[in-house]
Amino acid sequence: TQITGSVVVSYSDVQGGYSGTGNIDADPLFADTVNYYLTDPVSPAIDAGNPDPAYNDPEDSHRLGFACWPALGELRNDMGAYGGPGVICNDSVLVAIDDELPESVPSAFKLAQNYPNPFNPSTTIEFTLPEAAMVKLTIYNALGQEVATLVNGWMNAGTHQTTWEAGNLPSGIYFYRLSNSPLGMGAEGNVQTRKMLLMK
Repeated sequence: TQITGSVVVSYSDVQGGYSGTGNIDADPLFADTVNYYLTDPVSPAIDAGNPDPAYNDPEDSHRLGFACWPALGELRNDMGAYGGPGVICNDSVLVAIDDELPESVPSAFKLAQNYPNPFNPSTTIEFTLPEAAMVKLTIYNALGQEVATLVNGWMNAGTHQTTWEAGNLPSGIYFYRLSNSPLGMGAEGNVQTRKMLLMK
């Protein structure tokens, strides 16, 4: 038995390109190697799926007109593993407020002073996130030039630590800057910057 037919590919990101309605050939900008199915908030795949409203992402009840996470952007579905009407949004109802938060859940966005400081050649940087967010932790020299990016991706709420190895850099003052985008929409939310001293 011989079976013949044709394949229709549309609203897809195809490496090398493929003829079809809405197809693109672009780097999808996946968040990272662990969360490869999530896209960066500036991915060309966001809001690039089939524009028929039947395929729209569910609406975030707290941000009308925007898709609920893990879909990103507005209501038009995204190309990729998430998006469309099959996405389930867990919308919780607040029934009580406890004045005392458990110690395991930070109540504020905070960038702590590195330790040790001064340091040679490595130092530890600690920060807390009260909610899951896209996070970026970047190191700059005294001229404002970026010299390292220690964190750039989605992180859960909690206290986090990272170590910076600066053995290949000269002595001097460096700045470290932490920013987040709690809704994963690309716009910065909180930003904090601190100073540290590398002494060799």
